[in-house]
Amino acid sequence: MPKTAVRNREQSKSGSKHLRLDIQGLRAIAVGVVLLYHAGVSWLPGGFVGVDVFFVISGFLITGGIVRELRRDGSMSIKNFYIRRIARILPAATVAILATLGLTYWLMPATRWVQTGLDGIGSSLYYVNWLFAASSVDYLARDQEPSPFQHFWSLAVEEQFYIFWPALLAFVTWLALKWGFRLQKGLLITVALVAVPSLAWSVYYTATNPGGAYFTTATRIWELAIGAAFAIAAGRGFKAPKAVSAVIGWLGLAAIIYAAATYTTALPFPSYTALLPVLGAALIIWSGPTAGNAGPILALGTWPMVKIGELSYSLYLWHWPLVVIGGVVLGGLTETTGLVIVAMSIVPAWLSLKYVEKPLQTKILEAQTDGSKIASGLMMTLAAAAAAMILAVSVTPPPPPSAVTFTPQQVTGVKAKPVGAEALADGAPLEIKDTFSSITPTAVNAKDDVPVVNRNGCMLNAESTEAKVCSFGDLGSSRVIALVGDSHAAMLVPAFEDWAAKEKIRVDTYTKGACPFVAGEVEYDGQPYAACSQWVDNVTQQILATSPEAVVSAMSRYRIIEGGTLSFEASKQPLAQMISEAMKPLQKVGIKTIMLRDTPRPEVAVPDCVAKNEKSLTACALPADQVLWKDGPEVRAADNDPKIDLIDLSKAFCTAEKCPAIIEGILVYRDNNHLTATYARTLHKHLGEALTPLLAG
Repeated sequence: MPKTAVRNREQSKSGSKHLRLDIQGLRAIAVGVVLLYHAGVSWLPGGFVGVDVFFVISGFLITGGIVRELRRDGSMSIKNFYIRRIARILPAATVAILATLGLTYWLMPATRWVQTGLDGIGSSLYYVNWLFAASSVDYLARDQEPSPFQHFWSLAVEEQFYIFWPALLAFVTWLALKWGFRLQKGLLITVALVAVPSLAWSVYYTATNPGGAYFTTATRIWELAIGAAFAIAAGRGFKAPKAVSAVIGWLGLAAIIYAAATYTTALPFPSYTALLPVLGAALIIWSGPTAGNAGPILALGTWPMVKIGELSYSLYLWHWPLVVIGGVVLGGLTETTGLVIVAMSIVPAWLSLKYVEKPLQTKILEAQTDGSKIASGLMMTLAAAAAAMILAVSVTPPPPPSAVTFTPQQVTGVKAKPVGAEALADGAPLEIKDTFSSITPTAVNAKDDVPVVNRNGCMLNAESTEAKVCSFGDLGSSRVIALVGDSHAAMLVPAFEDWAAKEKIRVDTYTKGACPFVAGEVEYDGQPYAACSQWVDNVTQQILATSPEAVVSAMSRYRIIEGGTLSFEASKQPLAQMISEAMKPLQKVGIKTIMLRDTPRPEVAVPDCVAKNEKSLTACALPADQVLWKDGPEVRAADNDPKIDLIDLSKAFCTAEKCPAIIEGILVYRDNNHLTATYARTLHKHLGEALTPLLAG
């Protein structure tokens, strides 16, 4: 019998206040699948379930300690509980935060400093999960590059849970002593009253807002509560034979591995799908003491697994910042470079464990007064938050929205030299240069250079289905056209606004994030986008009621769900048919239907590239055949339907070979696919040259 198994069994007989090696090994599994997932390995698409395993372990161990104290003393010291949390969590987290801020300043472009600093503050104060939940439902933020602090969301969830959890269990214990009911029963009922509504909310909220549901505390509490339930029940009722316990434990391990190997981001998650890894982890923990060396400890209790488990917290803290920052430095990661980086994270993780986590944990717990223990935690928190704030304010703040976009007239009234696409409107060649005397907007300010429809509520969020109209151009004109579509339609509003004012036309805009004007449902966060199809129906009725002379539609790239989520390539033809179907009711009443070819899509953060290559901007010019779809669904729809005209503005973005990031002093993109409002405004001549004849024809 392996010594590890003997030690585990002997130390786990009565709820285990000592080290359980199977749990250490389970930590290794949890952190291992997370690291491999973040490295980008293709054969572990569900590695994100490792976080759910961590939640169960945390709920079990922390609640186990609380319950042992409550059973022994009839009460607990809330103050001592938080001192232990300070000693356990803050030293390693503080060093990781400070190091990440330093690496960001040193290696990341200035375009990333502000948001990383804000995320660092949220991580220091353990509310960052709510920042990520908000950005996941904010369409303007959906195309932001990942934050090096994104992994702190799970730590924030845990600490928010433990704000109320010990006090709640202590209160139930007080009631049990006062009213004479069984403590275990009362605690289990309490856990159920917390877990069941949380799970129900998780299922509902994941279905309605999958991005926000992933990060919020209420959708995750049930996972910690499952671990807590098994801690309360440990050693008091589970008497299955050793062989049965072993089978249960191995089934639990298989459930985790199956979820990690087969789950994808297309699944609703956390929702009910998280039950598989959560219950798998709980079964391993519950069955361990009885199963002994016949259970999963045979694998989990080995020396490498235990050592990785011991290192798991530091590994979790360090690997993700290195992955994100490494990706920026290297211009993206392959599976191989991702694996190398997560392997390299073992070094700072081990150094942190040996020289920071363990020594400071001991020092805090051995401090002479409770006040000094708490003060040390406060100092670490404030130090990390202050450093993050310094990074956040270390770049020039963006100008107010009204001053962001380019205006073609100087203050003096002298006509400005044509810039951006205006400089190309008379047939001038597109020159790709290494430097410009000035760039508008700056790379740092580019993300704020958005059209007015993104700021005034005209572009709807994911849930809204209202046919909201906003008008631009000559508002008193009897000539009206409609611009409909997603953010790729919205980003062109400045061009339509200037063109329409000149032509004395009113443009009615109908825009909704991630929602193309097509008949049928597209995929959104892995689910059919029902709110989008309802919006299209409502907009169609509104357009039929107002009867504009033409409808112009623009759209980004989409996938559809048809016996599973199809690839972008496989979705092209079905989407082309869906475009035609959406246009038919308009064509029947004589409304002209026009599609705009999608603009080039870099798929890299263009402002980041510009910030890193100010003296060699040609490095940010991408191959035209890589960023332009030659036969996107809008092109196919126009080819297949003679009543759909196509406007192609590609020559305002690319030469035959390259699509630059800067055109005649104007930064083209604000992120990895959306135009800056400044550049969009300079497109008005190109737009007019194509659109005006179509309206006259």
